[in-house]
Amino acid sequence: MYAAVTPSTYANVSLIDDSILRHLHLSGTYFADEPLLLPSLFVLHLNGSLLDAANLTSSPFNGATTKQPGMITLNQTSYSAVVGGVINATVHNKT
Repeated sequence: MYAAVTPSTYANVSLIDDSILRHLHLSGTYFADEPLLLPSLFVLHLNGSLLDAANLTSSPFNGATTKQPGMITLNQTSYSAVVGGVINATVHNKT
């Protein structure tokens, strides 16, 4: 869902700090109907809750043939994090 960052973007960076990181601050309750795919150099700050919606879907993951359940995915990602908040990992969608 967020623009990808290639390793060449930060290959020559000697210090990873706030000047290069992208931050998203969410407050309140959010319902995820699709997994959040976080790229490199990204920090998600949760000041509240992230809940799975009843229609949460899982898409094929990085060309894989199986589906990966989950509301937040960090795949082949560097210098990213999810900070704070409450993540309810109950899965309504059993597919």
